[in-house]
Amino acid sequence: ERRGILRLCRRLGLGLLAVHEAVGGDLPLVEPLLDPLPYRPRPDRKRQGLLLREFGHRVGDPNTGGMTRRPIVTAYRQAALRCAAHLRQHGPTKAADVARATAVGQAARIMQNDVYGWFQRVERGIYVLSPRGEAALETFTDVPAGPGSAASSAIAEARPVRPARRGPATAIRATNGAGRRVAP
Repeated sequence: ERRGILRLCRRLGLGLLAVHEAVGGDLPLVEPLLDPLPYRPRPDRKRQGLLLREFGHRVGDPNTGGMTRRPIVTAYRQAALRCAAHLRQHGPTKAADVARATAVGQAARIMQNDVYGWFQRVERGIYVLSPRGEAALETFTDVPAGPGSAASSAIAEARPVRPARRGPATAIRATNGAGRRVAP
């Protein structure tokens, strides 16, 4: 029961003092059990990772604070909007071509699952934009374009490009039969 009380005081940011009775003419003893500190919850690494991945996949900041007239634009919705914009411009298209042109690796899955009702399957692997998709493109006209567009190329030019890392697994080495390295 004492551990539960200490845990509650810690969560509330309260300190706790224990007062012991005086024994044989001595003064009562006061023992500090817990110092008052602000409550700091343990970091949730899984949730933090999910949030960082979500924000890493977003392009720009399309959500205005206090906005209630349209849904929040997530990274998934941005990818679906890129696929929808491509279908609007090019008509019925293979999912693989949409993925290649829009740089959305999950374009086929997005169009197959059709979470928002924006895509219609014409035949196996070929999709066209539905009327709901047309309406969505009108609703989300201010959402920043993704990779491959003029807006994203300006963003990419502003970022420094890091060279690829070459470790021992990717380096090409000539060896003789004994495993010793041979000069090229």
